[in-house]
Amino acid sequence: MDVIRRYGWTWGAPALAALALLNASRATPPLLSTAGTGVGANLYNVVLLAVPAAAVAIGLWTSGRWPWLLVAGAAAKLPEVAWSHLHFFSGRPGARSVLWAVGGAGTALIVIGVLSAASLLRAGRGAALAGGLVGAVLLGSTLLGLPWLDTPERSIGLDLGFAVLGLAGGALAVHGARTGRVPEAEQAPVGRRAAVIGTWAALLPALLAVADHLLLPVLPAPVFATTGAGVLVLLCAVGLAATLGSGLRASTAGLVLFAVAAPLTLAIYFTAGQMTDVWPSAVAGLVVGVLVGRTRFAVALAASACAVIGLTMATAGPVTGSYVEMASGEPLFLPAEVLVALCLAAVTATAATVAPDLARRRALPVVLGPLLFGLVLSLRALLQVFAQYEGSGTMLPEGSRTGLWAAWLGIATILLVTIAVLDRSARRQAASPGDPAEEPAQVAGESR
Repeated sequence: MDVIRRYGWTWGAPALAALALLNASRATPPLLSTAGTGVGANLYNVVLLAVPAAAVAIGLWTSGRWPWLLVAGAAAKLPEVAWSHLHFFSGRPGARSVLWAVGGAGTALIVIGVLSAASLLRAGRGAALAGGLVGAVLLGSTLLGLPWLDTPERSIGLDLGFAVLGLAGGALAVHGARTGRVPEAEQAPVGRRAAVIGTWAALLPALLAVADHLLLPVLPAPVFATTGAGVLVLLCAVGLAATLGSGLRASTAGLVLFAVAAPLTLAIYFTAGQMTDVWPSAVAGLVVGVLVGRTRFAVALAASACAVIGLTMATAGPVTGSYVEMASGEPLFLPAEVLVALCLAAVTATAATVAPDLARRRALPVVLGPLLFGLVLSLRALLQVFAQYEGSGTMLPEGSRTGLWAAWLGIATILLVTIAVLDRSARRQAASPGDPAEEPAQVAGESR
């Protein structure tokens, strides 16, 4: 019972608040897409980019007060959820942009709040919570967040239910903090250096939009302007991560989250748009990722899942033919369910793999927050020079280009294996006699 009382507030309440992220924000480009960044430099996007960036900065510099970040973020999501069904301000794009921007700020505050809570837990529980958070973002972006997947099954009761549960989680966290049930942290989850870097990282989406706008009249085609902007943002993101000593882990987490875009969209084509049939497998993949994320086998799950998904993408074109044929043929529910489960498990386990080291550096909310999103956006911009499709958000690249996604996933697998080798070496060094003792939970994870 002591364990339940101790961790129920610091693990359960943030996990409940994370459910609000299943209502993916419209304030930013869809996190999961094969169709480019969708970021443009115009008056409305100034609000859409500036407000979430400000929320990120506020969240990072007040990370020690994570319960209040959770309740504020969940409350900010409510107007956006209501609009998605009631469509007020439909004739006022400026007001609608403000509403979306507030929703994006709510997403940022919840992400930083949950990751701050994860930073204060022992490595196993913290890794599981961080992995579950990133998995929840992916799940919401995939099954609820893509505009062209809005179906009658997405009921107002479901959306409001997620939003209210998220608000309840934030309120419980605040209550626990005010009554002393949530222990006070000895130090803020985000270090000063990490907070500075994270504040700069929050500007990466805006930098991408501005760079794209400036390069457009200079480079010969829009696709090259977008790619040039992507190169710039990618270099900035990796540089910021490297200054935290977390360049490898940040790059790996970003690459895995980016690389599952096409496989998940392929699964959508397999179901002929009947997404309700893959919900159980999506949740199962998330749960498996969270459970294994508490153990030292998280990296093995992440690498294996990426390898299998990459092999699937390498053979998808020759085996199944064109995507038009897949979409018009009989639904293939079993392959779709397997792909969705593997993608959710890969992303969740990857986040859990990199979390303990980031928490020790007091950089977890930075790397799996603004840096992760900046990396995904820049990689999507880089994709355009290879894929060269307009990308309405409703289709994959041609079947001949599935090898490109297989290559991304192969690189992700190699990076995960590298992390596994480095972690194994660190555990051996920490266990060898004569070395300065380190807290086992911070090196190898909770006796997991």
